[in-house]
Amino acid sequence: RPAPTPSPAIANQTVGFGKHSNLLVKDLFAQQPDYAAWLVRSTRSAAPRSPMRQVGDYISSLPEYQNAVTEEKAKAEAILTDENQAILAGLKITAQQNPDGSITLRGKTYDRQDDLRAAGGRYSKDSRTYTISAAGLGQFIERSRADSGAAGGQRSSGPAYSRDVELRKLRENADNRPDRSGLEGGVDNYLSV
Repeated sequence: RPAPTPSPAIANQTVGFGKHSNLLVKDLFAQQPDYAAWLVRSTRSAAPRSPMRQVGDYISSLPEYQNAVTEEKAKAEAILTDENQAILAGLKITAQQNPDGSITLRGKTYDRQDDLRAAGGRYSKDSRTYTISAAGLGQFIERSRADSGAAGGQRSSGPAYSRDVELRKLRENADNRPDRSGLEGGVDNYLSV
């Protein structure tokens, strides 16, 4: 959309909607930059005179916001290396940089939703995608490196205790306990392997 020309009067009004409705519009980006950036992205298709669009236009006109977008774009370009794209491809996830420097993730994200949310990813039910910052994507990739091996990025095979030290110790402890089940010949006679 063309560069917005918001009314200066809106700066001293409260946001009036959403979880930060009591903040002044002029303070929203300084106090809640992630929410403000999300709001700008979310209001691009809103009616021009709607309160949300007016707030989004005001925020996107701020020099601080424009500087932050420039920085985010550079970070996104730096994180979307061929190596990291290959890791994501192994997870059957694609990444696309957005005009504001955020990154949209598509594909097989359901199995990774906890990691994506922990890294600050926001899910959109409409587009069935996650939007994440470059820093968040870096965190997500680091968490995923262990699961994306040379075999096409498939999750490591085998049980979880083979990858987790604490679970492995618990499993070894359980395996070394004597069988007190009272079953003749031990448990193996009753289990089909």
